[in-house]
Amino acid sequence: PNEYCRLVSSPNTDTHWKLGAAESKRTSIRIETENRNRSTYRNFNMHLREYLATHYPQHPVHDDEDIQVEPCKVLYAKFQSKVDWNGERDILRCNPHFHGRERYDSIIYEAQGDDLAMGRLELVFRCHLPRNITLDLALIRPYRNATWTPRTRTDCPMREWATGGSVFISLEHVTRGALLCPIFGAPREVFYVIDCVDEDMFLRINNID
Repeated sequence: PNEYCRLVSSPNTDTHWKLGAAESKRTSIRIETENRNRSTYRNFNMHLREYLATHYPQHPVHDDEDIQVEPCKVLYAKFQSKVDWNGERDILRCNPHFHGRERYDSIIYEAQGDDLAMGRLELVFRCHLPRNITLDLALIRPYRNATWTPRTRTDCPMREWATGGSVFISLEHVTRGALLCPIFGAPREVFYVIDCVDEDMFLRINNID
């Protein structure tokens, strides 16, 4: 089946994103169990409940209530281009078996005090809460500004993995996709942010209005 046809209807038609290639719903506990060998999912159920309690206190979930998770392998993110202010769209993948290989795309998202925060998608999902509440969320592994400096001078911005592990974010904070390339020869995982992938990305990364 064509994954582009399996769009998940948005709970709000005004959103700037859509979800596609949805899988069957499972409880948050089952999601954690299925991914028990991946450190990204350690204490997934507990951390998801803590995130919801902090950011959505108006939708309380009791300890004896299940949270249903509907994973999606495609995220369509619309954004306003800084080049001509027209609408653009990124198709972002979060798929462990994309044509036989893992593909987890990276994003720019809005964080507190940082409109250019970056992270790698680990799970994109619709969260089904009791009392017919749905929320579109992502589990991401954040990047931070790299502290390592290569011997060869470069103006290309660099990122490395942030400490503290994976975090949840609402899809309303996702701006667009980002392309990062591993730097070979670095003493740890460090990445170049490819700012020449398109004009909008160049303007954003270099803070040009």
